[in-house]
Amino acid sequence: MKINKTLIGTALCALLVTSFTHAAGIAADSSIIVINEAEGGSSINIHNGDKTPITLHSKIVDLKDDASPQVVITQPVIHIKSNQTQSVHFTLNSSAPLKHEHLKQVTFEAIPAVKDEKNHLGAVSRQELPLLIVPKDLAAKPDSWNDLIWSAKNNTLTVTNNGPYVVRLNTKITLMPDSMPGTLEKPYILPGETLVVYGVCKHHLPTQTSVVIAPLSRAGNSVGDQTMALSR
Repeated sequence: MKINKTLIGTALCALLVTSFTHAAGIAADSSIIVINEAEGGSSINIHNGDKTPITLHSKIVDLKDDASPQVVITQPVIHIKSNQTQSVHFTLNSSAPLKHEHLKQVTFEAIPAVKDEKNHLGAVSRQELPLLIVPKDLAAKPDSWNDLIWSAKNNTLTVTNNGPYVVRLNTKITLMPDSMPGTLEKPYILPGETLVVYGVCKHHLPTQTSVVIAPLSRAGNSVGDQTMALSR
């Protein structure tokens, strides 16, 4: 899972899916970081496959729509030698029991620790990974997208997450039977959150009966198209 040596994607795209390739470079051993409340923390391994050492800067980014609970990184700056692996540790800091899942973003920035023959530092690597916080005793639900309620009322299509799980999915949806496209404003829906679907033709909306979505697994993998009922 290689972190490309360019600024790739946006923060929201990173929360949708993060892809890597196995090759020389900076590599994480997982495409998502999961903190279970019962354990109080988690970690991820970062491998430096390059020929030079790097300084890795790790940072928690709170989403504006899901700022709490707080998560801290015990060592936000670490040094990783060539072909060595280091762990980045995360600690949950919550004053009250969690009632549902929460989502954050972690940014990793790798800066070469040595200069080249022209006294220049190499390219900086930067990558974002999603961080999921799971409440104590909340059992995993592989098909959490079934908690989504799709509703067409007053010429508007909305989706509400009635479950305690964060649902990640492609922002492009399709209304059937007319194969009418629609777009979500972001690639995740928080527990209890309602989003408006944009780009839907209000004249054809009354005749649509279902919604086809492309959700992701917890690891960020596609699970294929899923057809959901459309209520009114």
